[in-house]
Amino acid sequence: MRSLLNILTISTCATLPAIAGGLPITGRPIASLAWMDTEMVQFMARNGISGGLLAVMRDGCVIYQRGFGWHDDGESEPMPENALVRIASCTKPFTAAAIQRLADEGVFGPQGIDRNAFNLGQPGGGVLNISPFPTLGDSRLRDVTIRDLLTHRGGWDRGEVGDLTYRECSSSDDMDIASPPGRTNTLRWILGQELQFTPGSDSAYSNIGSLAMGLIVEQVSGQSLVAYLRSNILTADMWVPSTDLRQGRTFRSDQPVREAYYDAAQDFCVFETSDCPQLIACSVLTDTPYGSWDHEARVGQGGLVVSPATILQFADRFLTAAGADNIGQPMEPGWTGSHGGALAGVNCRIVQRADGLRVFVWFNKQNGDEETGNFASQMYDRLKPTLDGQTNWPTLCIDGFWVEPNEFLFPETFGSYDEPFHTLGNALDFVSDGSKLNLEPGNSAWTGLVNKKVLLRAPLGTARIGA
Repeated sequence: MRSLLNILTISTCATLPAIAGGLPITGRPIASLAWMDTEMVQFMARNGISGGLLAVMRDGCVIYQRGFGWHDDGESEPMPENALVRIASCTKPFTAAAIQRLADEGVFGPQGIDRNAFNLGQPGGGVLNISPFPTLGDSRLRDVTIRDLLTHRGGWDRGEVGDLTYRECSSSDDMDIASPPGRTNTLRWILGQELQFTPGSDSAYSNIGSLAMGLIVEQVSGQSLVAYLRSNILTADMWVPSTDLRQGRTFRSDQPVREAYYDAAQDFCVFETSDCPQLIACSVLTDTPYGSWDHEARVGQGGLVVSPATILQFADRFLTAAGADNIGQPMEPGWTGSHGGALAGVNCRIVQRADGLRVFVWFNKQNGDEETGNFASQMYDRLKPTLDGQTNWPTLCIDGFWVEPNEFLFPETFGSYDEPFHTLGNALDFVSDGSKLNLEPGNSAWTGLVNKKVLLRAPLGTARIGA
């Protein structure tokens, strides 16, 4: 009976998320920014969106971070404010930052980002060693520079020929290999196609440039792109844990527990694996975000999975301005930038403002209406006028994982404000080096070895650990 009473006491003490407009809201409420909660809930209800995130950083401090709606397709688990999410093309500034760092270090030689991107037998060669399939499709590809890749001036126009990075079925069929073909074979196949304009003469948004840059980073650094980002761009010493900066995975069974559900209709599965409904690629349907493209192969162009705090940390350090020559360079005072992302099951936007605000908006649904565009961009446009006039700003930093002092029967796995880890020991089981741990007020009898690089803080009051 005593054990049963303890369990009942524990369950009744758990923090329950607020409910507004039929949607749960998670994360620490901020009275002076409650209008953001209202805007998000109303927008999601109007557009039939089941899951969203909104986070704001001011002068390097994450002051607002909340989850809206549902984390799962069954709508039983509220969206934690620290959920891991695909960020689609908001990945591109990360890839650009890696390229800019390598250029600054002289890896590309005196030409820097003006060096030829591809080594295709031209005088002076190029950086990426790759052989086009079946042969070089356009001699002008020899003239594509790394700068062209950064600024969407490489000669590809998906408005004319479609997005060649999504042609897993046709490219693998042409190459007589299993689908999906992977990044290198995809780029080999693309280099066997004609360009739509002379490199450097025009611009057209393209995924191909970032696909190529991701491969360049890996060739010259000897590391995977994500490993390079973790060791050179956002590191544990910057208090960015590896758990929150990762390569996204295609199938739900391979995704971490904190990763959100992506809401989209069905399309053809491109995988010849047991994860498809049958072992026949390109002819059977699957939930679009979980097999209708090779997400691992999109790591440089749209494949990263991060937490809201991680992308805000990135936006506070590196310029995100889409199409700019200096995208990915270290941030300077007064610079402004923005980048959006869209995939089936994702609309997001990161905004860098001259007043020191960084804003990240994310939804688990893609807008199919070309006239109204990205849901996250629409949401930011709704927020902007009030953000411009806001004067009452909170100062408490609320990013990181939350830890409450008591050891419950069932350990938590989110470490969110509403579902905190139960004792420091529970937290250490799930976090990695570089994690911030927010200890809730109270006394904990936990004792043990802290064997990871963690930042311990008690933002809401005194916390004591140890017997």
